[in-house]
Amino acid sequence: MSRDAERRPERSKERDGGSAGPPGRIALGVTGGIAAYKAAEVVRGLVKAGCEVHVLMTAHAREFITPLTLQTLSGQRVIADPWDLSHGADIQHVTLARGLDLFLVAPATGDLACGEEGVGRVAEPETIVGAALALLKKKAPARLRDAASS
Repeated sequence: MSRDAERRPERSKERDGGSAGPPGRIALGVTGGIAAYKAAEVVRGLVKAGCEVHVLMTAHAREFITPLTLQTLSGQRVIADPWDLSHGADIQHVTLARGLDLFLVAPATGDLACGEEGVGRVAEPETIVGAALALLKKKAPARLRDAASS
């Protein structure tokens, strides 16, 4: 069992609406761009829905929003340097990937140095949260089936 799994608090049935576990374990990648501040509301909404949220941030994301903000909202240590071994010998991003239900990147902005831009802008946090929860809901029957067969 990884150190993170050992430290992970058990979710209460009351918080999860009486279910056996959280609706999902999500990794949220936050990239650098002015919309990075919206990640705080995404984390807040997912946690409110009972999800376990782990945040990974790029160096540029940390120029727009602090890891402390996202750690406070998620209740989980933020991975700001995936190669930092100060919290144990496990490579954090590899350990985190085990058992994830969803990997979400928001915002996924980043104009190219050549000036090329992509289509669209980041959705509002409630839209992102709703889409993530809908994906988790679709995945839930498979999770329950897998748990029953093990």
